[in-house]
Amino acid sequence: MPRPHILFLIADDHRHDVLGVAGSPARTPHLDALAARGTRLGRHHCQGGMTGAICAPSRASILSGREVLAATAGLGIGTPQAHDLAPDAPTLPQVLRGDGYRTYGVGKWHNGTESFHRSFDDGAQIFFGGMSEHTAVPVHDYDPTGVYPESSRRIAEGFSTEVFAQAVIELLEAHQRRGTERSGTEETEEIEPFFLWAAFTAPHDPRTPPEEFAALYDSTDPAAVPLPENFRTAAVDTTNLGERDENLAAVPRDPEEVRRHLADYYGMISHLDHGIGQILEHLTASGMIENTLVVYTADHGLALGQHGMMGKQSLYEHSLRVPLILAGPGIEAGRVLDPLTLHADLLPTLLGCAGAPIPAGVQGHDLGALLTDEGATAPREVVHAAYVDRARMASDGAHKLIRHLRPIRRDELYALRTDPGEVHDVAADPQQAQSLARLAASLATWQQDSGDPWAERP
Repeated sequence: MPRPHILFLIADDHRHDVLGVAGSPARTPHLDALAARGTRLGRHHCQGGMTGAICAPSRASILSGREVLAATAGLGIGTPQAHDLAPDAPTLPQVLRGDGYRTYGVGKWHNGTESFHRSFDDGAQIFFGGMSEHTAVPVHDYDPTGVYPESSRRIAEGFSTEVFAQAVIELLEAHQRRGTERSGTEETEEIEPFFLWAAFTAPHDPRTPPEEFAALYDSTDPAAVPLPENFRTAAVDTTNLGERDENLAAVPRDPEEVRRHLADYYGMISHLDHGIGQILEHLTASGMIENTLVVYTADHGLALGQHGMMGKQSLYEHSLRVPLILAGPGIEAGRVLDPLTLHADLLPTLLGCAGAPIPAGVQGHDLGALLTDEGATAPREVVHAAYVDRARMASDGAHKLIRHLRPIRRDELYALRTDPGEVHDVAADPQQAQSLARLAASLATWQQDSGDPWAERP
C-alpha cells in the first residue's frame, strides 16, 4: 500500500457544533459528506494561549505536536514570541518533507516566515498574518529563499475562500503532472506522496459572505437563526477586558444584532463548505481521493452571544472545542468518537499514518488506535487549557473547572453531561467538592509540568 497523501484543511474560528451533521442550522453538505465517509471526533480541543490571537498558539500546537505552553517561542503575553513556533520544534510538514513527502502551503500562516520556510517545498497564495478583508487578502507567492519581503506582497484577486481553494486545486494538478513527468508515462504513474496545508481565513471576521450564501440565512427569523441557549445580554464578569472581538457588537448584547452576526457566520461557513467541496470534487475526479487522508479542523471556536461574549478569548466550550474530521485510507466510515483530544495529537497521529518518525519533544498522542480499533482506550483522562494570565482550565469531559486568576479570583465548575452550555456553576455545591478538588489537583500538576509562569507554588 503506498503512503497516503495528506490534505490538511483548517478553518479560522469554526466552532465545533456549527456543522449540519452536528445539528446546526448552518448548511455544510460537503463537510457532512466528509464526516459520513470518515470519522468525526466530537470533543476535540484547542488550549488557548498567551495572546488574544488564539489562532497563533493553536496552530503552533497542531504543527509542533506540543501542548500550548510548549508550542510557541515564548510565553510573554501578546509578544511576537507568543505567536511564533518554538524554534526547536520540527513542524508536521517539515518532518514529512524530510521523510519523502513533497509539502505545499496555501493560505494563512500565523507562526512566522522562518517556520514556513523550513516546512514547505512549494506553495501559493500565502498569507502571513492574522486577519484581513476577505476580498483584499495580502499574499505572497512561494519564495524558495524564505525571505518574503514586503515588496513582493500583493493583494489577491477574489474572495479569500475562492482564492485559497483554487490555489489548492492548481497545486494538486501540478503535483499530479509532476508524478507523470517523473515516471515518464501515465500508465506507470507513481506519484510521490504529498502533504498540503490549506489554511482558510473564513469564517473569521469581517464576516462578509457572498450574497448567494448570505441569502441562505434570514436573521429576522428566530427559528432559522436561533440564539444559543446560554445567550446573555451582559458578558460574564471575568471577560471583556478590552479584546477587539468583544467590541464587534454593542453592550448590552442585542438579540437581533447577535442573530445578524450568527447569520453572517453561517453564510461564511456555507461558502467555505462550498470551496472545500470543489477541492474534494477535484481529488475525486483526479483519482487521488482513494489514497488521500483528508483532515478538517479549525484553530479555535467562537462565542457569538454565548455567555454574552462575541470572541474566543475564554476557556468556555464554545471557544475551546472545534471540529475534527478524518477520512481516507484506513479510517472507518460513519463513526463519531468522543474521547478528549487535543490539537497536539494531530502531529503524531498523521506521522503515524504516514509511517514517519515522531520527533523528540512531542507531547500529543497518536490517535491511530482510536481510529481503527473500537476497543481502544482514550489517550487521556483530562484536558487542560490556559488563557494569558487570566484563567486556567481542566476538564475530564464530565466536569470542567475554570479557575479565574484575574481580575476576580474564583472557580467555576460545570457538570458538562447535564449542562453542556455551561450555564449552571456548581463550584459552591458541596456534592461537587470531590470533582472540584480532583480537577484542581490535575490542573496544578499540569501547570507545574508545563512551566506555566502563573502556576501556584506548593
